[in-house]
Amino acid sequence: MFVEQRRHTRLPLPPYFPEGSFHLETVRGGVRRRYSYLRACDVSASGIGLELPSPLEPGQPVTVRYTGSGGHLELTGEVVWCDRRGRPGGRPGLGRGGYRSYRAGVRFDPDAGERSARLFLTVQAGLRRVPPQAP
Repeated sequence: MFVEQRRHTRLPLPPYFPEGSFHLETVRGGVRRRYSYLRACDVSASGIGLELPSPLEPGQPVTVRYTGSGGHLELTGEVVWCDRRGRPGGRPGLGRGGYRSYRAGVRFDPDAGERSARLFLTVQAGLRRVPPQAP
């Protein structure tokens, strides 16, 4: 039996979330990498689940940016886990378009409590405005 161990409620996001966009930036070995317009799978007051085209390393520091009609939020954190994932209709580890797909869990820095709570509340309000999507 699986027991949920998270301290904060997660909000699952639909594949298309028109209320805002998520971006990620990493720096590794002096090389800066930016991922724009990522799919956020879920958001909580302490972290976020993202879908990415390439893997990230656990422990890797990241910056998550959210831009929406209500403004801009920037949170720092670290990658907790990253797995190769498939999407419905695609082969394991490959998205529908044939590109590799990864899912990563990012834990926000504890000192970002106010900003991460604001992100959670902003996304929650945005979900109330998004019409339900067909399965």
